[in-house]
Amino acid sequence: MANPQLTCLFCSSVTAPQLLCSPAGRDLGGDLLVDCGLQPSFAAGLELELPADFPGLAGLLGGLPLGDLVRTSKRLPLPFLPAASRPQAAAPVRSALQLLPQCEAGFARITLLVPLADARALGAALAVAHRFAIAWDISEPPHEELTDFARWLDSEPLADRTSFAGLFPYAGREIDPAHRQRLEPALAPLAQIGRSPLNVITVGS
Repeated sequence: MANPQLTCLFCSSVTAPQLLCSPAGRDLGGDLLVDCGLQPSFAAGLELELPADFPGLAGLLGGLPLGDLVRTSKRLPLPFLPAASRPQAAAPVRSALQLLPQCEAGFARITLLVPLADARALGAALAVAHRFAIAWDISEPPHEELTDFARWLDSEPLADRTSFAGLFPYAGREIDPAHRQRLEPALAPLAQIGRSPLNVITVGS
């Protein structure tokens, strides 16, 4: 079986799964969503109850099959591999990312969900991905973390105009035009990587 195609989806908020449930964002999710965060951020919002010792992606290092780590949620249209139940160091996640392409679990397209705050720590290990995208919940005000991430991504040899799939600003409600106009200067530098249009995707709450 051929190795899966990996998409790295950088996200600014724990609301990112809402984007993947929308028609405009569904293709970003692929066949399996893997939380690469160093904190257990997404499981609660997806109503997933995990054991206190759940290892997340790093479970691959201990020989656990990928399928044994995957969970399902009624809030997601695809299987989900949550982050570890407890905060963890970046090193195990970086090592496990290198094993992921060789896992035989029948997933042709896998999306790595990477919080902006953890992107720098995971660094070059994310180069296992074939394409990169950014999901930003614009209902949350831009902050210094977003600016730092933009500088880091520009300096890292990860995404280019060929591998960058786009910037996906989204919101769970209609955005006031004046608010959107104020946000465009912050969005533009990120969008320039792949000449992405600044179309805000409205997703369900």
